[in-house]
Amino acid sequence: MKKDNKTIGITIRFFTNNLPNKVGKNKDKTPFWTCGNAHLEANKTKGIKPQNEIFNYFDDIPRAVNKVMRKAKLVAVEDMAYSFNVKEKTKNSNKIESINRKGIKIFGTTKGKKYNASLVNLKEVELNGKIFNSPSGAARFICGYPVDGWNFWKVVVGGKTKEIDCLRKK
Repeated sequence: MKKDNKTIGITIRFFTNNLPNKVGKNKDKTPFWTCGNAHLEANKTKGIKPQNEIFNYFDDIPRAVNKVMRKAKLVAVEDMAYSFNVKEKTKNSNKIESINRKGIKIFGTTKGKKYNASLVNLKEVELNGKIFNSPSGAARFICGYPVDGWNFWKVVVGGKTKEIDCLRKK
């Protein structure tokens, strides 16, 4: 794709330092580390400054991309549409009490301590600035053991506290 002022470019770069140039039986493969850098390119028309974030393994790439986008204060249209969709679906008695710019405000309690987070796109959880790919991943992080995040995290809907599992399409 041609680089222009109508696009936002993100480049994923993998580190290759301290590795041989070629490997494999026929010396025809180029090795790389599974860590690297997510780079958001500048776009003067949109007022976007370049941003960088290191990732440590393949599964960490979405977090790094999300981080550079947040640093640049970018918001995906899908995120905005999702928020509007949730507000529309929950207008009446099933109203979700708290939707913010990041997503739906949720909370969980373990060992007597309450943790506040945001559910983004009904799949990711943002907890203290850290993005988790699932509610269970975030719950495990704070509990220290495997937890069903869909039952651990709570949301206030229609004045009642419910497990976030109630938000999933059944």
